[in-house]
Amino acid sequence: MTILKLIRKDFVLSWTMPLWMAGSLALNVIIQRAERTLPVFSLVFGSFIAGLLPVMITGREDRFHANAFTCSLPVRRSQVVLARYLVGVALYPAWVACCVLLAWPFSGWSFPVEMLQPQTLATGFAVLALTIAVLTPLMLRFGLMGFLFALIGLQVLGLFVLAAAPRLGFRSGILAIVDAVKSVGPGLRMLRASMGGAAYYPAAFATVAAIFGLSCLLSCALYRRRDW
Repeated sequence: MTILKLIRKDFVLSWTMPLWMAGSLALNVIIQRAERTLPVFSLVFGSFIAGLLPVMITGREDRFHANAFTCSLPVRRSQVVLARYLVGVALYPAWVACCVLLAWPFSGWSFPVEMLQPQTLATGFAVLALTIAVLTPLMLRFGLMGFLFALIGLQVLGLFVLAAAPRLGFRSGILAIVDAVKSVGPGLRMLRASMGGAAYYPAAFATVAAIFGLSCLLSCALYRRRDW
């Protein structure tokens, strides 16, 4: 019950953040419609945006010095961190519904059934969990600079893709990044074909769960060391 109350607190105090994120998703849907990559890519990108919610909440807490108040409540710091992780996960069903409703009119009013396929939903959830797992410890350790470090890392990766595009068989310019993202899907399908579905899905679930769990433990340790 304590964790549920902490999750509700984060939602109540940060209710405008999902609205801004939904606006970003709507803009992405329009862009992806122009690129004709709807609707699955929009769900995956939307999952990445949803994974930013715990990071944004942490940033708000730091900005308004609210951590001292939160830690003064009769809760353990590990519960605060766990609630922060789960608030992003709890948003996923609503985020899927938002993606589907936004993609529907841009798909010629043809209901995007492929967005609700188990493989698509599992991929989106994995992107959400990994985004939270990577960014939250950075945010707790370095504050806003940790988030900036992650953005710089993504930019460096993008520059690498642009430089290596000819050798990798990608198109030139910004389209090289689009091709790089699209190449992840075929790569995973090849891995699944080589391992077999019976081994691939449990292994993928165990890997994502292990990364998510280890990240949560690391964040708990970092949060215990902070002083306000």
